[in-house]
Amino acid sequence: MKRLLPVALALFATQAGALSCVRPDPIRSFQVASGSQDEYLILKGRFAFDVSLLPQSEVSSGLVLPQPVPAQFQGQSLTVDGFTNSINGPITVMPVCIGAFCGGLTPGAEVIAFARKQNNIYVVDTDPCGAWVFTPDSVTEAALAACVRGEPCVPTPF
Repeated sequence: MKRLLPVALALFATQAGALSCVRPDPIRSFQVASGSQDEYLILKGRFAFDVSLLPQSEVSSGLVLPQPVPAQFQGQSLTVDGFTNSINGPITVMPVCIGAFCGGLTPGAEVIAFARKQNNIYVVDTDPCGAWVFTPDSVTEAALAACVRGEPCVPTPF
């Protein structure tokens, strides 16, 4: 799976200081991840990290790549049967800023996150448009499990 930053950048654009995003859709993110050369885990659970390490939104031009934030993850990874494989351990949260807008996570909040393997560690990119982190619900979980099983995997139309 290829590095998805160029694809993530295609999902949003800045215009006169405003950020315009395609509505995030976990099924669309699944399709992008599965078409990539990178290895991905789809996780459901909670992240613990020092929130002060996340970047503050600031006015800038272009793409800003802040420092990685070390985190701990506790939850499950997606299998053909749903989120059934327990996972606990270190993970990296990689905030991404576009202009004045930065993505982030709330420590302790339950999320579904796409974690990309990079140099033998897993990284969750948190862009301001929310392309890789979602609020879990039973419909999304069932749809993602269907995608993993090779069943119809159709994102919500724009």
